[in-house]
Amino acid sequence: MEIIEEGYSSYPIFVAHQHEVSVGEVILDRVDLETNWTINASTLEEFVELDIIQEDRKAAFIQNYKSAKDYMCLFVVVAEGANFVFYPYK
Repeated sequence: MEIIEEGYSSYPIFVAHQHEVSVGEVILDRVDLETNWTINASTLEEFVELDIIQEDRKAAFIQNYKSAKDYMCLFVVVAEGANFVFYPYK
C-alpha cells in the first residue's frame, strides 16, 4: 500500500523469485529469512520500462489487475518461466 499511498504507482507488483532478477527492489531476502524465496517490490511502470509488459499490452494488464487493497499482484519467476498471480490478502 505504501507504493500507492506515496504516489509511486497505482499498480504495485511483487516479484517472487528463487534466482537473481533485475527488477524491483528487494524487500524480503531469502538468505536473511532462511527461505527459498526472495520478494522484490516493483510497479507496472517499471515492467513496461523493462519491456516485461509491452506498451501495447499495458491497457489489458490494467483491465485485468485486481484491487490492490484486496489482492497482491505477484510475478512468480521459476526456472520454467514466469507468470502473474493475484493472491488475496485475506
